[in-house]
Amino acid sequence: SSQQVLSEINRQLNSLASWPFFLLAGAGLSVILYSDQYPVRAAILLLAFGIACGISAYLDRIRRSTVLVYDLEDKAEDAFHRLTGAFDSLARASAIWNVDTSGFEPDWKRNAGATTNINRTRAHVVYKSPSPIRTNVSIPAILGGKQWLYFLPDLLLVIQGRTAGAVSYGGLAIHQGDTRFVENAEVPPDAEITRYTWRYVNRDGGPDRRFNNNPQLPVARYQTLDFYGSNGLRKLLHVSKMEDRSEFRRAINDLSALSGPQLAKQSDEQNTQLGQQLVPSANKNSEAKSSVSHAALLSWLLAGTVAVLTVALFYPLFVAVGQPDLGG
Repeated sequence: SSQQVLSEINRQLNSLASWPFFLLAGAGLSVILYSDQYPVRAAILLLAFGIACGISAYLDRIRRSTVLVYDLEDKAEDAFHRLTGAFDSLARASAIWNVDTSGFEPDWKRNAGATTNINRTRAHVVYKSPSPIRTNVSIPAILGGKQWLYFLPDLLLVIQGRTAGAVSYGGLAIHQGDTRFVENAEVPPDAEITRYTWRYVNRDGGPDRRFNNNPQLPVARYQTLDFYGSNGLRKLLHVSKMEDRSEFRRAINDLSALSGPQLAKQSDEQNTQLGQQLVPSANKNSEAKSSVSHAALLSWLLAGTVAVLTVALFYPLFVAVGQPDLGG
């Protein structure tokens, strides 16, 4: 079920990688050997741990992964294709920002007449799977701010820090609007400048002559895209290019219709048939799950091998410590 997939993703997000252990342990133990006049053994141990670190990093990527294999049939493929088309149109905007916070600005006279104080950071609209997920489809993603959005064929995955949540497309709302923003930086080439104002303004909108350093600032018109959903989802974007985004909403609505009785999803070793439009490949998921298990086993074997090599290289030190001091 989707809940099991979500639990697995959260487990992977919070699992620890093993390669830093090899890195730190190898460096520390090599220093001990070197300081005890065993430079060759120290070099061998450092090389062994370096190789183990690289192998472990590769195995970590496999072990700390959740495999989702989609086999889209016609209606589901068409709906997802329309979503990616609308997503590509959004990605063509010169600049997209995530609105982190907004609040009332009482000192509007010293803030170019703006009555709302907005903090925003650049957002990135790309195709990217979240780190725990390996899948056979390209995932549209909106990265930036606290909540990162991943548009899977059957649901919206929201990752905030090390916590993942899921929003059904039926529970997702997208509102399109526009806003005026006083720009301190360069205005993107595809944005519309509606007017100019001054950094310090009078009540009538004119410049405050008491300030010598009072440059004119452009007021740009940006598009707003507001994503609402269950589980506390609220993401507001400013987009430099004004464009009709209704195709985005229509694609979401179509995926929502399929995600009811017509969408099938498979996770882990289960195959829950909810319909015929998206049919998961059980064989591919089983093979991928097997590779994850093998990676976990190989990680333990690698750790054991390095431990045995460490004991062998440290053997002269153990012998020296156990021998009595016959001097004097």
